[in-house]
Amino acid sequence: MKQVIWILLLSGFAKGQSFNQLVMVSPACSTNDEVTLKGSTVTNGAHWVTEDAGARISNAISPTTNVSFTRYDDFHFKLVNRRNEVLQQQTVRAVHQSQLPIVNMATKLVPRLLTHQYQYLALGHLYFRSISYLPNVGRFFRSKVDKTSALMDKVVNYIRAKHVTTAALDGSNPPNYSCFLFDKPNYGLQSPLNTEERELPRNLKHAFAIAFKYERGVVGLLTELVHAAEQFEDYELVEFLSTELIPELTKSMKILSDHKKSVGRISKNNEGLGEFIFDREFN
Repeated sequence: MKQVIWILLLSGFAKGQSFNQLVMVSPACSTNDEVTLKGSTVTNGAHWVTEDAGARISNAISPTTNVSFTRYDDFHFKLVNRRNEVLQQQTVRAVHQSQLPIVNMATKLVPRLLTHQYQYLALGHLYFRSISYLPNVGRFFRSKVDKTSALMDKVVNYIRAKHVTTAALDGSNPPNYSCFLFDKPNYGLQSPLNTEERELPRNLKHAFAIAFKYERGVVGLLTELVHAAEQFEDYELVEFLSTELIPELTKSMKILSDHKKSVGRISKNNEGLGEFIFDREFN
């Protein structure tokens, strides 16, 4: 089966290049498997040239032509005249879909948040059992289920709307995120849920440490996504991750860290009594 190729088109003149448009080549969802290079029509003798193997120019003597690719790499094209003077140049980056941050949000971030909902639910149930009955703590972890669900809703809604925002980019072939993430089986939001990653706490202090580890892992993933989005110059996504998600999670990490320290101090000499007192005062 022909693989899906995502293409980031960077266009510019001979002295510089800048982000212009994002193009997806997806045989399963689109009949378009090429990207169009558009050059100047001032000089009739203009033609496209490239020294990069793996790129095929459909019609080199046409200022506007299509080009297809056989591998993932950066490809450089120049529109030159009869005297071999560069009139315009374009750089096309063909990348695998796994390199795109918006795809990793769907295939990595969403399943992780969904998994954490079940993990927090398990922690909540643990402290409603008769042998470890700490109801205020139990309600706290159940509230983490709702907060994580709300966070995941933000992410999912952003992903669902992303293909609309990219349609406003210059060019006629923006990425069809809806097609790739929702219409194709075994991709995107249909990624399998890992319900086996559940660590049983030794005590209440350890329970807060486990929850802290969950949040820290998500922040680490979000940081990776921010760096990836910056590389693709998707500053809309950078702003969303940096202002809508990361601050909320870092605040949660601070709360969990404080709870861990508090219960550790109270239960230092008598674990059972300390946890009981912590729960009585916990809100």
